[in-house]
Amino acid sequence: MLCIPKPGSGDLPKLRTVVDLRERNANRKKMSSPLPDMEGILRWAARANF
Repeated sequence: MLCIPKPGSGDLPKLRTVVDLRERNANRKKMSSPLPDMEGILRWAARANF
């Protein structure tokens, strides 16, 4: 985790917290399923009781 100054923050610099998650993201299991059908989601939501 790093703290870097925000650009243009004036006299007292405001800090931005940055976390480098590239290694963790590279090790995760890739999803191979397709995105859900938007028409089906809308039909399902129209039938739902809220």
